[in-house]
Amino acid sequence: MAEVIKNRYEFVVLFDVENGNPNGDPDAGNLPRIDPESGYGIVTDVCLKRKIRNYVETLKEDEPGYKIYIREDVPLNRSDNTAYIELKTDEKGIKELKKKDPQVDQKIRDFMCRNFFDIRAFGAVMTTFVKAALNCGQVRGPVQLGFARSIDPIVSQEVTITRVAITTEKDAENKSTEMGRKNIVPYALYRAEGYISANLARKSTGFSEEDLELLWDAIINMFEIDHSAARGKMAVRRLIVFKHSKELGDCPAYKLFDAVEVKRMRKWSIPENTGITRLPSIGTRYRKRLKFRRRYNGIQEDDFLMVSGIQHFTFCRRQWALIHIEQQWKENEHTIEGELLHKKAHDPYLAERRGDVMISRALPVYSRSMGVSGECDIVEFHRAEDGIGLHGHRGLFRVFPVEYKRGSPKESEADILQLVAQAMCLEEMLSARIEAGALYYGEIHRRNVVEITDELRKRVREIFQEMHELYDKGYTPKVRWSKSCNACSMKDICMPKLGKASPVRDYIRGKIEEDV
Repeated sequence: MAEVIKNRYEFVVLFDVENGNPNGDPDAGNLPRIDPESGYGIVTDVCLKRKIRNYVETLKEDEPGYKIYIREDVPLNRSDNTAYIELKTDEKGIKELKKKDPQVDQKIRDFMCRNFFDIRAFGAVMTTFVKAALNCGQVRGPVQLGFARSIDPIVSQEVTITRVAITTEKDAENKSTEMGRKNIVPYALYRAEGYISANLARKSTGFSEEDLELLWDAIINMFEIDHSAARGKMAVRRLIVFKHSKELGDCPAYKLFDAVEVKRMRKWSIPENTGITRLPSIGTRYRKRLKFRRRYNGIQEDDFLMVSGIQHFTFCRRQWALIHIEQQWKENEHTIEGELLHKKAHDPYLAERRGDVMISRALPVYSRSMGVSGECDIVEFHRAEDGIGLHGHRGLFRVFPVEYKRGSPKESEADILQLVAQAMCLEEMLSARIEAGALYYGEIHRRNVVEITDELRKRVREIFQEMHELYDKGYTPKVRWSKSCNACSMKDICMPKLGKASPVRDYIRGKIEEDV
């Protein structure tokens, strides 16, 4: 018999999904599970355990000691009846057997634990409350999993599909195709946390070292035999295991979980090695300052730049640096006028619907690839056949961002680049292609439609790259005074005229002429 585990474990599983539904919610039309309060995606522990059970069942194929109790299309009573066979009795003789042997209930539980892997690992309630059915008792398993939660809020996308096969002859007379829908998550990284109790393994189920190795193998490969079009591309990216030096553990679990930190970075990169990362036995070597991080290469979320900063940067690099690097700001009549213009547009509680157009205000946006975040003044969703699906809304929509500006159209491209940057964030978030947007100017009370070209997209990426380089250096560029400085609210802080120095020769000549 295999040796029962003697050490407590905690573990963290990081897995992702691309263009799939990792866990549908039956109460919401099988949409991806989302926490309505925070917008984060959820995958239940039941879903993850199902994947582990399926892998073990496929790998072992009913090998003795590795049967699965909770199986598809297999009644629980059928699995319970295997205990009758072991005891050489039936539903009529079990009562007499219990009178003769008070340890029968314990023997039944031990038999079920020895023969079914998922009972040995997760425990089970083996009481069906059916007349004449065998009561196999209840077992608390040493392996416990919590709900998986996405690292970032997710946006569910509804995709319309068609099929040429018609359901009935009657329907075939009127139409040649049928419509359907799929609900997917474009991309999300999920984190699940688990616990393994050596104490429960010893007292209850006999969960062994061999079972533990099989569990790690099942977790790493739980999506590899479960691929489907509905679930998209799913994979376990990292399994992080904490091993304690003794049965009851050396430190609280939350301290270990807090040591694993996952943050969004500038450039998306998949970890090179997928597998188990084992920490050495914690024991007396554990310290409160323990830090264990798994992160992607690139910029951290805390260092994301503001989307609106591209307008300041294009107008004047020094102005942008004073505001965003040195954290300085000063109002003037132009900035106050702009704030008043944005007041209504930035009201997130003011939602509108005009026919086939839905209007969203102060919509938060971000881009992982560019390392920026911010808000759109207004985003219009126009119903269109070539659009995208929106969570909670029927039909397809085309995305149309609108940026509010004071004054009138300018010769510089600063306003246009800010609008394009917002559109690129929306494209990344919604998996959409945005062909145009608009700039609304308060002085002329009219929109100027802007075509969003690939050339403008390239220009935006280059500017954000330059902004990140200056931000990382903490460098505030110098500037030469020009007429545009008079309209800048930062003029008194910037003091551009100090950089306009006259040659010494001109200074001396001026003084001589004054004396004459």
